[in-house]
Amino acid sequence: MSNFRVFERKGRLVISYPYPFDAEEPLVPLDDGAFRIGEGSIGRVLTFDAIVGGKALRVLVDDDAYYQFFTH
Repeated sequence: MSNFRVFERKGRLVISYPYPFDAEEPLVPLDDGAFRIGEGSIGRVLTFDAIVGGKALRVLVDDDAYYQFFTH
C-alpha cells in the first residue's frame, strides 16, 4: 500500500485505494480510537498519529507509517 486517501463520505470515514484496486472500504471505529479497515471482524488496523492543528500528519496501518503530503 503506497498510495491511499482517507475521507468522509455520508458521515463515515472511508479509505480509497486508487491503484490497482480502485476501491473504497469503510473505516470501522474501534474502542481504542483506532479503525479497522473494512466491515469484517479481521482486517488491517489504521491509527491516526502526529496530530498537528487538528489534522493527522501520519497514519499507522498495522504499525507501518505513512505520512501526509500535499499536492497542488
